[in-house]
Amino acid sequence: MRRLLFILAICFSLPVFCAETHPRLWLTSNDVSRLRGWASDSNPLFANALKPLALRAKVEMDNGDVPRRDCGGTEYEAYPTEMYAELFAFMSLIENDASARNDYASRARTLLMGIINTALLGPASEANYTCPENQQTAYPAYRSPRFFTEDSNRARWHGEAFPLVVDWIYPSLTAQDKQSIRTVFLRWSQEIIERGYHHPSPVGKINDASLLTDPAQLRWAGNNYFTAHMRNLGMMALALDSVDDSGNQLRAYLNNATGAWLYMFDHMTRHDSKGGLLPEGYEYSPQTASYAIQFLLALQT
Repeated sequence: MRRLLFILAICFSLPVFCAETHPRLWLTSNDVSRLRGWASDSNPLFANALKPLALRAKVEMDNGDVPRRDCGGTEYEAYPTEMYAELFAFMSLIENDASARNDYASRARTLLMGIINTALLGPASEANYTCPENQQTAYPAYRSPRFFTEDSNRARWHGEAFPLVVDWIYPSLTAQDKQSIRTVFLRWSQEIIERGYHHPSPVGKINDASLLTDPAQLRWAGNNYFTAHMRNLGMMALALDSVDDSGNQLRAYLNNATGAWLYMFDHMTRHDSKGGLLPEGYEYSPQTASYAIQFLLALQT
């Protein structure tokens, strides 16, 4: 971990050049070729696990369970739409049959853009929506003011799905799709840096020692919500090509993800929690570390 963070520190002291090919988040074209070789009925993990899971997900979408039974809230959902989109997007890369790949990509796009186009309406001002699935009254689907910020468990559990789906089905997205995604990602990114759970403060400071002066806040850099927001912020910044991000406005949030969130997390791991578990112990430390690793993997690929 220390060696990788040192390499990243060197890299981010220089101008950032991001690959303009897809996929590039967690997977590259070389990985896709290898994974297609594994996507065979001769591979029991594919034949007996991933393939039937994807087929069941297709049935649940065709039956209307997805997205109809997703209330679009910030807590547990039995049918989280973005996770189905992520599964379909992954299958669109690794399936060996071209028509099946196209079908999976189309499904992923439909589910992704359903959420994005609803989120374009902006945060709702009233919690006056009754979800047919659970008959509970809450904010309209995907429009809670804390949907992608504060202590949203949904954003923590599934937030990586949004940038991954965008990256993995990029050729299937229209120019209008990408602009809608950019608009929503820009809002979500700003909400993260201003209202994310125990976000770095002062807001806007990058690679600045003032971010390290409060010992209690530094401990919170080892919190699972903190690293999930770091992952979400950084991966959204990496999802769109520069041609689809006027002025690199979305890409600019990568500086905050690395120079504020990762800056604090790195300092905390080198000092306050050096040599042991992260501050939340056995229960949440594995999640906290996993979210950080997911972000680091996206930076690497």
